[in-house]
Amino acid sequence: MESTDWTFVEESLLEALHSLVGVWDALFDALPSQERDRLREEIVALLAEAEEEGDALALVRARQRLQPYEEAYSWLEEVRERALHDTKAKGPGGMDAFLPGDPGPMERPCYRCPQPGCHYVWYQRVAGVRPPNCPVHRCPLEREGEEREGDDARQV
Repeated sequence: MESTDWTFVEESLLEALHSLVGVWDALFDALPSQERDRLREEIVALLAEAEEEGDALALVRARQRLQPYEEAYSWLEEVRERALHDTKAKGPGGMDAFLPGDPGPMERPCYRCPQPGCHYVWYQRVAGVRPPNCPVHRCPLEREGEEREGDDARQV
């Protein structure tokens, strides 16, 4: 797979779509299981196409495909906007911009898969809800910004 130079908008949409797959059943619980599974397969295929071929239009098609599902689309847009805001708030070289005042909404805890190369992200929408395991690697997610146990011991 070649490295893709995504724009801020494409990167935020990619991250939001990966997060959506992780909470799929909760957002689409009203759909019949066959329709829910078929739609999930379609979105996952579009994500794979986007990542493997660098096809940004596949991301747009996935987003458009979700528009009829109001709750899921609203959730996708909320996560996408946060990801877009987080990406734009980075200054040159990845340094956080030092802006006066509150630059955006209150942050929700963000959990990521610890496996290298995995883009799965889950945002905690409700306090007290335990994060799921990564649907790809079946491992526990790690809260963003927290160090893993034993990281200090390995650094000498």
